Amino acid sequence: MFEPVFELLIGIVIAVVFFFAGVFFSRKIAEKALGSAETQAKQIIEEAN
Repeated sequence: MFEPVFELLIGIVIAVVFFFAGVFFSRKIAEKALGSAETQAKQIIEEAN
């Protein structure tokens, strides 16, 4: 059907796309968790004062 080299290139492109999508989503989740932790820390400090 397709040439093996063409199939390999498609596989590499798909792998790169999914890699960067994974990095993007994991970074987004980590930033959300960090923001939540910062908010909790500020609340604790305000309650302590």
